Amino acid sequence: MIEPYVMVRGVTLALGVTWTLTGLARAVRFAASWEERLVPLGLERRWLRRQVALACLRTTLLDPVNLALMLFLAGLWSAPSLR
Repeated sequence: MIEPYVMVRGVTLALGVTWTLTGLARAVRFAASWEERLVPLGLERRWLRRQVALACLRTTLLDPVNLALMLFLAGLWSAPSLR
């Protein structure tokens, strides 16, 4: 039998991974469509890709609230049980 806390952790991590991967896939598609529009204006593909990568990092890992929540959950889940 699976313990409730293990199930909640698994579901939370699965949702986080799913949302992150779908968000990154949408960002890549969005960047590709804008890349086609902006390259003819003289902007470099490398610069555009770097800007998209920075935007993805700022909205996921480097967002202070999101980072604090991830660190809190990691600390909470790795702490010994207080039974």
